[in-house]
Amino acid sequence: MVRSLNGECDIQRVPVVLALPFLVVATIFNSVMGITQANATTRSVPDLADAAMAIFDQRCSSCHDGQNHPLDTSDAESMTADRGDNRDRFIEPGSADASYLWTLIENDVMPKDSEPLTSLEKQTIHDWIQDGARFPDFGGDDRAFVREADVLRLIETHLSTVDAEDREFIRYFSLHTLANNRGVTNEKLRLAAAGLAKALNSLSRQRSLIELAVIDDDDSEGHAGLVFALDLRDIGWDRNYFQKWERVLAAYPYGSKPSHRGGQVQQVAARRHFDAIKRYYDADGFFDGIAYVRADWFVANAMRPPLYHDLLEIPDTLATFESEEGFDHHRDFLRNELVRGGVLLSNVSAQPRVIDYHAADRGVWMSYDFLGQPERDPERGDITRFPLGPQFESHPNASAAFEHAGGEIIFTLPNGLHGYMLVDGVGDRIDAGPIDIVADRSMISGTPEIVNGLSCISCHRHGMIDFEDQISNGHAQTTQREVLKIQGIYRPKELQRRLATQRRDYLQTLERVIGPFVQRDDDVDKPIESFPEPITTVARLYQRDLDASQVAAELNLDDPDQLNAMIDVQTSLVALGMGVLPNGGAIKRLHWEARGRNNRESKFQQAAHVFGSIPVSRLSSQQLSPQ
Repeated sequence: MVRSLNGECDIQRVPVVLALPFLVVATIFNSVMGITQANATTRSVPDLADAAMAIFDQRCSSCHDGQNHPLDTSDAESMTADRGDNRDRFIEPGSADASYLWTLIENDVMPKDSEPLTSLEKQTIHDWIQDGARFPDFGGDDRAFVREADVLRLIETHLSTVDAEDREFIRYFSLHTLANNRGVTNEKLRLAAAGLAKALNSLSRQRSLIELAVIDDDDSEGHAGLVFALDLRDIGWDRNYFQKWERVLAAYPYGSKPSHRGGQVQQVAARRHFDAIKRYYDADGFFDGIAYVRADWFVANAMRPPLYHDLLEIPDTLATFESEEGFDHHRDFLRNELVRGGVLLSNVSAQPRVIDYHAADRGVWMSYDFLGQPERDPERGDITRFPLGPQFESHPNASAAFEHAGGEIIFTLPNGLHGYMLVDGVGDRIDAGPIDIVADRSMISGTPEIVNGLSCISCHRHGMIDFEDQISNGHAQTTQREVLKIQGIYRPKELQRRLATQRRDYLQTLERVIGPFVQRDDDVDKPIESFPEPITTVARLYQRDLDASQVAAELNLDDPDQLNAMIDVQTSLVALGMGVLPNGGAIKRLHWEARGRNNRESKFQQAAHVFGSIPVSRLSSQQLSPQ
């Protein structure tokens, strides 16, 4: 019922065909490959890996690296992951015949809408898979392990430079746990930093953009920094800074502080820095007990309900939203002050879609989406015969009005980025599109469910998506009154102008927000639309299952063997479900962050306590408010 506006998005009407990847791989010049047919099968493993990655990078990355698709061709885990339901993996290391991707390439099914691979390129991919599908080193193994004591030291140092009257408004985010995951490339760390910047600006009602402050050295490791400072006043939460931050902390499952016990050097240092941070805040009468928030958690959770609705203050109804944004969609219809387009079959559903543009204060796009079986009149979903909806009291063209089931609203924030709202057929806000009507096969939200904010921003990563109106010259109305009304609101040229203008403005804003993090080094001149969508990238990385090395990194342990040894002797860790880790198993992110009874400590907090951290749960509003 509720879907994103028309465009190249992977949100599909159920049933969803999950077995159809859209890998785009095509010809690159042999001079770039640096290989010949004669030596294609005799190269060393690093050369073979580099050659295969060159093909994927040059012809796949624009569609598959962190985009709205289940296959990320720059990521080993994505390419070799178990796809379930007895389906072949995209890549089965050591067996091209068992690799679904190779089947598509071999039979010229992929690349889609492009020239097939040459025999040499096919041989390269085949040999790479047969040799074990090994990936080159992308920089993760070269990064130094970042301990929590290091993060706390940076925060302490930064706070010492902040004016006393400003300290209570400063909050910190860290990506160090993500950096300690050796499978995460430096490129994806830069995207993660960009994702935090985009998420914070997407939650702001301020006219000016937030310039996220990087407080660690962002050059030595080849990424864009790991620890960031935010002044809550910059985000424009209508002076409800502390109340809204409390909502963030109330949902945060990783709150902890180092304890005094144990006596290990790093633990003692961490507690010393933490106590210093507390003294800086307490000097102003404010400390919420949590020195920093994990940036990957924030991006993956603040961009979806309920936090998304709370922090951005999305109203409960369409009527309230219209009042706040300064327009009335019924009035605009009556006065021909909206611009409309319609498609009979979009790329995101099996039903028609109508899209309206309202000037409002800053521009609003509204879609009208349809069920296959409208409740009252099955014919009213045929927008060729009924193009003049929606129905409302005293509708002058009621006989030609469609009946819709819901829709998506995309509105321009004061800073130029976008906000999103999903509504049902009567205009009430909903958190997600009903799973029995629409589904997202790329599972950006972690499930096939389409959720507001996160699912929308992954699809509209470059703003509004181009489409061609099919109704202005294809409707079935013949009466003069209805024809004139159609001509008054279905204006294809004006629609295209609005789409082009909006996309241009959005991309300019996007470049200002994420460009400092991604347009660096060799990518300094790369167009901003060529980068993967950063919020989607972070959400995918965050939602993955956690093996022993990743769990160890999140617990501030640089050696997974230390974690496995503790699991062997600590029944409390086994009781948390961590007994699978020493044997190569993994735990679900959902379970790792889940809270116990009475909404107390998460599994992470309980495990961290075994290793010397004290869980910090939600504090009261009185404790969180400035004195």
